[in-house]
Amino acid sequence: MIKRYLIDNSHKHASKWLVLFIDVLITVFNFFLAYVIRFGITLNFDITNFVYQLPIITVLSILSFMLIGSYKGVVRHTGMRDAYNLFIAVTVLITLTGFLMASSRLSLIPELLNIPVSIICVHYLLNIITLTTSRLVFKYFYYYVKSKIGETSRVLIYGAGDSGLITLAAITNDSNRSISVIGFVDDNSQKIGKTINGIKVYASNVINNNFIVKHNIKEIVVSIPHISKKRLSEISDDLLKL
Repeated sequence: MIKRYLIDNSHKHASKWLVLFIDVLITVFNFFLAYVIRFGITLNFDITNFVYQLPIITVLSILSFMLIGSYKGVVRHTGMRDAYNLFIAVTVLITLTGFLMASSRLSLIPELLNIPVSIICVHYLLNIITLTTSRLVFKYFYYYVKSKIGETSRVLIYGAGDSGLITLAAITNDSNRSISVIGFVDDNSQKIGKTINGIKVYASNVINNNFIVKHNIKEIVVSIPHISKKRLSEISDDLLKL
């Protein structure tokens, strides 16, 4: 029943408000952790200051994330752009927190909001690390679970160029099928033996019956742009025999 539920709902996305809530929760926890680290991994700090500052940090976190829109990205498709948006949002947060600290030291706002510079810096670093990591953990956990439900099709991609990378992204993000890319195949000797996104590139002459059986390959996707009809026919004829 759980397996069926995961298959039927794998195409759905987490609410952006849920993502925002989790991001703010992580940020608030990191603020507590920054205090603990600042005072020698102990709880020996003025709890009154912390309790007074916590709601302000929560509000500033919400403002930062909403201003940049970092919570709007689809988590399971997290990429460099999403990581960049998180970095900008956290930088906005440290800027607002620094402004708060400066205002307090100038006696423009209550002294209780005078957050130590060390805590602000530690909080900033923790946010960058944990927020980005949380996105990646969820992303790879999703694909791990997806690979374990339903029947997984083990695939080779013929072509380790830009088109091959686009194909890799397209088929691994397909919510209707569970696909595991076992390797790339390429005729370029400079690519053979190397890895792309952690996936090994094989020479075309090693793709034989033994290789197919050993790795339980079900499909081979040819992804070579501007290929001649003659070369495509040669590749297809060789692969069809397998």
